[in-house]
Amino acid sequence: MDFHSYLSDDRTQNSATVKWHMDHLIKLLLKKNYLKVGGRILDTTDGCASQYRSGTSVYFQTVQAVEFNVILVRCYTEAGHGKSVVDAMNGVDNNILSRATFRKNQSADDALKTKDNVSLKIHSYNSSSSGEEYSCALDCQQWLMEKIGGHGAISTGPKREKRQATRGTHTRNWHVGPVTERLLECKAHTIQISNKGVTFKDMYQTMCHPKLGVGRAAMRRVACFCKACDTMSRAEWVPLVAPENQPMFQQAQDCELWDVVEEKNKWYIVDVEMSPDKGVPEDTSQLLHGLLYNRTATMSNDIEIGSFRAVCTDDEDNAKNGYYVIQFTSLPFTAQVESGTLQVKGVWLSELNYCNLWFYHNFEEEEATVEMHT
Repeated sequence: MDFHSYLSDDRTQNSATVKWHMDHLIKLLLKKNYLKVGGRILDTTDGCASQYRSGTSVYFQTVQAVEFNVILVRCYTEAGHGKSVVDAMNGVDNNILSRATFRKNQSADDALKTKDNVSLKIHSYNSSSSGEEYSCALDCQQWLMEKIGGHGAISTGPKREKRQATRGTHTRNWHVGPVTERLLECKAHTIQISNKGVTFKDMYQTMCHPKLGVGRAAMRRVACFCKACDTMSRAEWVPLVAPENQPMFQQAQDCELWDVVEEKNKWYIVDVEMSPDKGVPEDTSQLLHGLLYNRTATMSNDIEIGSFRAVCTDDEDNAKNGYYVIQFTSLPFTAQVESGTLQVKGVWLSELNYCNLWFYHNFEEEEATVEMHT
């Protein structure tokens, strides 16, 4: 197994930094084919509210589920900071870096002037006027690579050969975020659950499904992955069925915990809303714009000439289901205009009167050009 650490010059660890880490991790898993589009990520974290167990964190997960078309399942342990294998490995890194910084500290200005690597510099520097910048995180990455390398800490000696042979992690990777990258500052409201006497604090498992969309998640009290619950959660999404009635969000009565939790471990479908008074509107717009851009690029790779897709519309008179149907006559292309948006050509289909969800070719329709983001 490869272990990936993410280093940033931002001193505070919050929901925005966790999202940045998860974005890069999901892209890496997809690139290496460890994760397939439409697949599922099982994520276990502690209950730290500022990083994982909050409305903002759940909202970011719903964005990632839609953006990458994957199912994100997160399980929470105790409140505060837990101690797991990940914490142990990061603790080794922190110990190495702490001992390095004890030797000699330099100011950010000295760090730019002094190009030697004798001491580890602990400041980040970014000057818009001079164009000079220095990343402490990049220095940390280089220092860790020199001290423990990509293989991680290794125990030596004949007594430890068996331990080395059975270790689960064989490769260490450190990823560094750019100095100029600004983290999102948008916040979400505390999640409200309509059932009386039930609050977000009672929930210890969340599921963000791309079909639920942005700002909607499923959650329940107890995280269970027994054979019955796991089979139920893998059920296919049924079109035109409300989320709360989807097979994957029903309770498995042959669950191993049924005698203990019974019906109290039901799934709740909740809305996660952004808080305009606590967040930055342009950050929210940037977040959704990035989502739309990535989903558009992903969909463009799946388009084939002759295939069909739905195009969203608010024209209730001519599209009672909220969309038109188009058959593609070209592959996606970049518009030769200032905006440079992705477009595609196709022929519209008409709805058949008195027959729901039936469409036919109207040969009087001419070829049209459509924006891919619709």
